[in-house]
Amino acid sequence: MIKKIAKSLAAIFVISILLAYVRPSSELGTKGEVKVAKPKIVLVFVVDQFAHHYLAMLRPYLNFGLKKLVEDGINFERANHPHGAPATATGHATLSTGTCAKDHGYILNAWADGNGKKIRATQDDAQTAAVLGRNGPMNYGASPKLLMVDTLSDQLVAQSTPEHKNTVFSLSFKTRAAIAMAGKGGHAIWFNDDENMFTSSKAYYQEIPEWVQDFNKRNDVAKIKEIDWQLFHPENHEIYEQFANKDYRFAGTTLRLAGNKTALNFGQREKAGKYDDQQLFQRTPMANGMLADLTKECIDKHFEKDGSETLFVWVGFSALDKIGHVFGPNSLEMIDTICHLDKQIEDLMNYAQNKAGAHNALFAVSGDHGVSPIPELMHERGFGFVSRLLNKDLTNGMNNLIEEKYGISGIVKTFKTTMFYLNKQALAKVDQEKQNAIIEDLRNYLQAQPGMCKVFTTKELVESTFDPTSFEYLYQNQTYVGRTGDLICMPNMYSFIAKRANGTSHKTPYDYDTHVPLILYQAGSLEKKRIIEKVSTTQLAPTLAKILQINKPSAAAQQVLPGIFEEEGN
Repeated sequence: MIKKIAKSLAAIFVISILLAYVRPSSELGTKGEVKVAKPKIVLVFVVDQFAHHYLAMLRPYLNFGLKKLVEDGINFERANHPHGAPATATGHATLSTGTCAKDHGYILNAWADGNGKKIRATQDDAQTAAVLGRNGPMNYGASPKLLMVDTLSDQLVAQSTPEHKNTVFSLSFKTRAAIAMAGKGGHAIWFNDDENMFTSSKAYYQEIPEWVQDFNKRNDVAKIKEIDWQLFHPENHEIYEQFANKDYRFAGTTLRLAGNKTALNFGQREKAGKYDDQQLFQRTPMANGMLADLTKECIDKHFEKDGSETLFVWVGFSALDKIGHVFGPNSLEMIDTICHLDKQIEDLMNYAQNKAGAHNALFAVSGDHGVSPIPELMHERGFGFVSRLLNKDLTNGMNNLIEEKYGISGIVKTFKTTMFYLNKQALAKVDQEKQNAIIEDLRNYLQAQPGMCKVFTTKELVESTFDPTSFEYLYQNQTYVGRTGDLICMPNMYSFIAKRANGTSHKTPYDYDTHVPLILYQAGSLEKKRIIEKVSTTQLAPTLAKILQINKPSAAAQQVLPGIFEEEGN
């Protein structure tokens, strides 16, 4: 039933896109030679939590960079991430490696080991990968050690020659975004919340680069005394009246930011249940603006117009995600941030084109995942199958069930995103038949919960063959033995498992969580096409590799995106 509803809604969504964007067939064809000039500068904008429906919904009100990309670029209208539980680390790694989590290993932002201990996707020991602080290396590390395949960045750097040097940077407020895109060969730079500055780790540098230190001095976040969030348009503008949801009952905070001034006092933590000042700052267009300024600084320091180099910069805008989780996907904060981002991207595009020449600058934009509607609002609108499932309640219920029936306490060790990790030591004490019975009881318990569609075991996902168009296939793409949990949950549409009783997330295989923008643009080369053929975000890396005339990442098995090159089967 749920799958039929999902497919029906997806069909309606596609029809709406066709009505909005359809162009003459000559623009939609995948044949016809496009002579792509090898660019001197490449900017790839990866916008965290940038669901495709934002472009479809807000297109009439976009007037700057996003409008330029949508109208003048090669626009892949039906690009989806190939995973059942889209996440930041997973999505960024997929875009950079050209393959799924079952290969690259970033199944989520974090997972658990055999003892239930949390493993962050980017974690490493301080001895080899210490994060660089103001006064030297810190006592924890971050690196791409757990990224199991090479990235486009790695290939670019590996294939540099004395005649043509490739330099790669990956910039973001989020550590996992920067590292997932940089791989081992690029230079990852991110924002350190502990020290309120952009930094890196010994995996990339022995000390913070001088140009980053200078930038930090000129942009000392800790000295910001207030957030003055000025709306991009007048408060009564049609875009806000029509699309900005005024219902904040289920938001993660009662503090309104957009259109207001909010005092900050860095270093002073607020009461439990609220967000510290650092997180407040990162939930504003100001954070995206600061990252855009860092990108310009990177271009200034590393691009040589008359040289033979290619400068490739991943730009990971993360404010939208931090806003959406708390305020909701259609909040005033979310809609206005996209308006600001539209202009911020235009400024970066103009900056790069002025440096390299319009025909020598290549741009791409995508997202690492989409966003789910707030389930309580969907439930009020008549979607009776929708629920927010709290992981603590599910864990307690599962543990109580097994303790009462089998006398085994603490059978569930931990929970991550959609996955429950079981107590392996407890299971090992009973025979295989009883182990199977326990797992089946747990599965039945979960599947009986309101809002739950299906529950898989890792064994099923690894050993089964699924239709590539099925939801099960998406979960299989995200299964990595040794990292994936024992029970993997697929909620109903508009439902998800959450830690908190408010806000929203992006943990499902449905179109609103997997469908993201994917656009390439280079003046004179990659222009003015609308592609309605369904594509995967795994096709971006091999496509960029071909444009840049280098080998694609080794695990990238997909063909390049259609509509760019003449030959078939590329």
